[in-house]
Amino acid sequence: MNPEQRQLAVSASRAWFLAQQWRTLTLFILAALVFFMMAPASAKQAFGEGCGPLKTCGDGLSCHPFIQKCYHNPRKRDEPCMAGHSCGAGLTCQAGSQTCVGPGRDGDSCHLTKPCGNGLTCEAGRQKCVGPAKDGEACHLTKPCGSGLTCEAGRQKCVGPAKDGEACHLTKPCGKDLTCMPGSQTCSAGGRPIALPNDFPPPAAAKPAAQRLAECDASKDPKCYARGSSEKMASATSNCLYGWNVGKGHPASNTNPPDYSNLINALDQCAYFHDRGAWQFNRTTKTCEHWTSCSNSMGLSRCMERFQPRNKDEADAKACFIDNFKEPMKACIPALYQDWGAEYATAPSGEQWLSAKSIADLRGAMKQCPGNMTSPGFPEK
Repeated sequence: MNPEQRQLAVSASRAWFLAQQWRTLTLFILAALVFFMMAPASAKQAFGEGCGPLKTCGDGLSCHPFIQKCYHNPRKRDEPCMAGHSCGAGLTCQAGSQTCVGPGRDGDSCHLTKPCGNGLTCEAGRQKCVGPAKDGEACHLTKPCGSGLTCEAGRQKCVGPAKDGEACHLTKPCGKDLTCMPGSQTCSAGGRPIALPNDFPPPAAAKPAAQRLAECDASKDPKCYARGSSEKMASATSNCLYGWNVGKGHPASNTNPPDYSNLINALDQCAYFHDRGAWQFNRTTKTCEHWTSCSNSMGLSRCMERFQPRNKDEADAKACFIDNFKEPMKACIPALYQDWGAEYATAPSGEQWLSAKSIADLRGAMKQCPGNMTSPGFPEK
């Protein structure tokens, strides 16, 4: 056998050997696949059992990282928790221990990730769950008072509604049917008898507009200003005198106030109610503010701003009021005062007057603040 023949024989022998090896490997792989396909499925891990890539958890469970054990998904009370493995409803993942905890009970420790249960608050400083403070007990933002009590500023004690004759203020309100009287700051069940015109009908129902204007022009004491171009009106740089009531210090006489039936228009009507403190009752705080307060001033401002002038005199009077009143009103925040008592309606005469609802609301407010419904020295009317 020459060298070339010998080389071919060796090559053939190697090829046969490799073919046999490949055939054996193929048979082994096929046998292994058949074995794994026919072998029974391995059981999934139960709660608390170890888990990993080859040991999956059963239904409703998940493998917790690092601990490598199966826990409920979502986690239940006292089970470990972390991002991606959260607690169930009503539970929180407590920082530090990283375990699911329920709402704290009275006396339990508490913090941001361990809140208190219903009706309890986490008291700052002590970090304990506490219930509402009782009458006479200390109170603050994180320890509020119980039902029917308020946390009195200064003393920081829970108090009940003040009784007739007792001191009162914003954080110590009066009881039912009592009013906190400005100045004295005491609760009162009433005041001086209130004499109010019956039903406050629009002045248009009592006298024609021409007659009211004529009486205004002819007036002397108290004086009425019917013309926006009058000498008094034109020279008033920081005040607006108009009608029987509009303007600071007007009417000049407090002993003989103008009658409601004489009002020349709704601007005069707005000032009439303002001078008697009709808007001084703050519907938000349920207290009677001073007649010069933002509450009374806000009502007057809204009332006059919504008035629709029908002639130049009325337009001049309204413009003068708004221009001179805008600076003082900057100290008042409209959102803090409810909008009421400034709704208009048209009388049969065609004149614009405050609606029956507004008048009823204003009368009711005047009764809420008895004895404080007029400017100083102004007798009730």
